[in-house]
Amino acid sequence: MKKRKTLVLVCLVVIGLTVFGLKTFSPTGSRSVARTRAASPTAPTGTKESPHPSEAPEHIVYRQFFRHLVALKERATENESQGKNGKALREHYKTKIGLKDKDADLLDQIADECERETAKVDAKAQKIIDNVRRRFPNGELASVEQLPPPPAELKKLQLKRDMIVMRARHRLVTELGAQTFQQIDDYIKVNFAPDVRPVATAPGSKPSGTQTPSGGER
Repeated sequence: MKKRKTLVLVCLVVIGLTVFGLKTFSPTGSRSVARTRAASPTAPTGTKESPHPSEAPEHIVYRQFFRHLVALKERATENESQGKNGKALREHYKTKIGLKDKDADLLDQIADECERETAKVDAKAQKIIDNVRRRFPNGELASVEQLPPPPAELKKLQLKRDMIVMRARHRLVTELGAQTFQQIDDYIKVNFAPDVRPVATAPGSKPSGTQTPSGGER
């Protein structure tokens, strides 16, 4: 058995234990009837009882939801800069969940702020990882015994990151109200959370297996 380990793999394992990525999720693609909800605001948005429970804890699910919402808006802006229609992407979750304009705007704002705050934490984590990597210019270790211990700072940053996400989730309750929050939460549990799967990934990188939001309008 080889004892040479790449430092890249070590770093991914260190932070990948608690980081989940989004797999097999295409927001503009077709989905099974059991997990699809009509786009009409009056259509039922499901219940908390999902036929395919998520493997991810709540803070991971909400982190990925906020991140994906922001990614869709960025793609919409890109399309619009090219003279294309970005409305369907920009209003994807507003339509699917059946939110009022003001509620959708507030959801967007909370997601944007959460993304900015977590990005700052990720940047700090990346610096720590880069510093460790610089100790091994070739990215390889001569033996397993040379594996560096996980930096304690990374765990602290992960906890901080999780707290940022959960504060953002709490804002949905306090600023949108219990009923609208429940509408969003039910949708996430039924239509989003089941597609969140564990992958090893580094801060700032796109989760493995994530499908890039389609630029097309459907």
